[in-house]
Amino acid sequence: MRDPLRPYIYLVGLAISATLVLGGFVTGCRHGKASNAVAAARSAEAAGRAQASVNVMRTTLQEISRRAAEARAAASDWKRKAEQAADHARVAARKHEQTLAEIERELERAKRDPDCRAQLEEQLCVALH
Repeated sequence: MRDPLRPYIYLVGLAISATLVLGGFVTGCRHGKASNAVAAARSAEAAGRAQASVNVMRTTLQEISRRAAEARAAASDWKRKAEQAADHARVAARKHEQTLAEIERELERAKRDPDCRAQLEEQLCVALH
């Protein structure tokens, strides 16, 4: 004999299966949303850290750029001062060369004059020769 409740048991089993499947689907969606929220939070946190790193690098590069500009300015100043010192040294060297040339000309004139030459040939001090 056929069980009159059998089709209903089958429908109840099907309803329970459908409920379990639907429950699993809803739970999965909620878990997915939670996972997405966690992933979004982690992504936002990583983006914040990356932005902070970029800001630190930008500040560091600005500081390096500032120091480089100061070093260039100092080097330019030192170069200008060195060029001025070299110019002064050249002028002083020319003056000394002119003075030396004048002294040599006077010595040659003195050697040609008989009175001066006699005095130049006279030994004044043994330590000088």
